[in-house]
Amino acid sequence: MNTLAGPILRIVYVGLSLAAALAIAAPARAQAEPVIDSAPIPGYRFGEPLTFTLEAHSGAPITRVSLYVRASEDERTFMGLAQFVSSEQVTATYSFDPHQRTLSAYTPVEYWWEVTDSSGTSTRSEPASFVYVDNRFDWQSLETTDGRLAVHWYAGDAAFGQAALDAATNGYAGGRGLLASAQLERADVYVYKSEADARAALDSASPFWVSGYANPSGNSAIIVADPATPDALSQVARDIPHELMHLLAAQSNGSRLQGVPAWFNEGLAQLNEPAPDPDDAALLANARAAGGLRALAEYCAPFPGDPDDARLAYAHSAAVVRHIRNQFGVTKLSELLAAYAGGLSCEAGVQEALGLTLAGLDQAWQAGPAVAPGLLLNDTAGGWLVLALLVGVVAPLVLLLGLGGARPTQPADGR
Repeated sequence: MNTLAGPILRIVYVGLSLAAALAIAAPARAQAEPVIDSAPIPGYRFGEPLTFTLEAHSGAPITRVSLYVRASEDERTFMGLAQFVSSEQVTATYSFDPHQRTLSAYTPVEYWWEVTDSSGTSTRSEPASFVYVDNRFDWQSLETTDGRLAVHWYAGDAAFGQAALDAATNGYAGGRGLLASAQLERADVYVYKSEADARAALDSASPFWVSGYANPSGNSAIIVADPATPDALSQVARDIPHELMHLLAAQSNGSRLQGVPAWFNEGLAQLNEPAPDPDDAALLANARAAGGLRALAEYCAPFPGDPDDARLAYAHSAAVVRHIRNQFGVTKLSELLAAYAGGLSCEAGVQEALGLTLAGLDQAWQAGPAVAPGLLLNDTAGGWLVLALLVGVVAPLVLLLGLGGARPTQPADGR
């Protein structure tokens, strides 16, 4: 008896252990989290709903599938309930309307899923991301050897694309010459053939634009230039550096342009163009003579919507920022941008960086030659020195000579 007791007890012990293990394993299998098998990047045609899909399975019927979407420019996260038939294995879909969520073109978008089954257990996928590209066109692309700058176009030949890339390279170098500490890891420029083609992309991003748009959250820019027109190359040479300057300014301000006054933001961008607009001087002089110049403080907020008022706002801003560069030096541009990045107001930033009030700065540039019409000087300090000599030395000498008793002309600014 004693000889059999030991083996019998061991058999009983093993059997009880197996039973206990099975009893524990059964609820564990029932409570296992759902498994997400597939959650690909959504399919879409730009401007139309994006279709998100998910495949998942679980040991219990899946009862809830939630989609979360957040654009990089949005502080809010969207959540929607997907459509599917409850089962232990499901295919769920969600149709995401980009217009309701104001999803901007070329913005990075992050999304993830959460799946819950009837036992109450749930699982959440790791966030995935994609860029909301305007895929209506067959884009061609070129980029710099370091991959920092890329241009994309769908109309025109390779030479046109190279001209756009050259403009980007020159604009980036020029922008860093104005803001030495600014640097972009990557910037993509999209060149549209027409305003009609660009309208959907621009409307998704901004209700007001002139010839381009910069999207700091997506490190991208949009311009319009038809390669079939005579001025296409001059357009890309001007507009691409302009928009890249916006991106560089945003990078120096925490990847955003909020808080930077419109006059400084747009003035910087125009300063990075290859040459000043030749019509600006006459436009400013005429407006001043007619009493139509607004105070600089009015351009702290976004520019007026009226095209003529906006055109004057651009010219005014360019003159002020050019004056800051010429009179105070290029480093003051970075200091002023840093003041705004630090949260100072439109007025306080100028006082901190330049020691002037906004009104004082406005008066200072008008005291110079910037409003003299018809003088197409280079945008350099040397050019302004030539103008100063003409006004301060040559003109008085001519008057002293009394050429035929001619009556002196009235200064353009009415003074």
